[in-house]
Amino acid sequence: MHTALLLFARRPEREGQVKSLIEGSNERLWQILYQRTLATAKAIGLPVVLVDERQQRGDTFGERLKHAFHDTFQTGYQRVILIGSDVPDLRAEHLLRSAHSLNHRDWVLGPDRRGGAYLIGCTKEAFYRSQTLDCLPWQSDRILHHFTGFLLRQGEKIGWLPTLADLNNAADLQRWLAIHRQLPWAQTILQLLLVDFVPTTLQRPLRSLTIRSTKLLRGPPRIA
Repeated sequence: MHTALLLFARRPEREGQVKSLIEGSNERLWQILYQRTLATAKAIGLPVVLVDERQQRGDTFGERLKHAFHDTFQTGYQRVILIGSDVPDLRAEHLLRSAHSLNHRDWVLGPDRRGGAYLIGCTKEAFYRSQTLDCLPWQSDRILHHFTGFLLRQGEKIGWLPTLADLNNAADLQRWLAIHRQLPWAQTILQLLLVDFVPTTLQRPLRSLTIRSTKLLRGPPRIA
């Protein structure tokens, strides 16, 4: 196949050390998110390439991102779609739409709600035309603005996906669960919260739960 999905994310045990969403079962939560993202990627039938912190190369996020694309293209793929593991609303239809978009676009971008991107896809030709991924202000709330402006100035054709929310702190998780708590796999996450914070009752409203978080350290799996 000519298109690969690139899961660019830390291993759950490492992500749990860096980004704390809940206490006690934080690593288990990231395992759930990672495995669901991996299952979603595999469901559409495209090859999936895994790049975690052990394979990432470079001193900055931009350098690590650039090397991940480069290394994947060097294995023979003509189109690469990069995702992280912290977007619970990512579905197979988003990945299929991005793969289809790259048949007639140079790039495809999935905006997140912070001014970044939860998905970046491109053709091999477009990637090697750009060659500036490591120079952009990644992990800032203006990265998508800068990145899009750069691509448009180069005359690149961009396809767009719907805006989705990613999870970077406890408040993000609580908001997502408040909206999606009826989803079966959201119920699994909710049970982690209930076990950690209210072991004597399973009926306490979500809004009354207090979820602590450590200082946010940005990095993969957020891809922008």
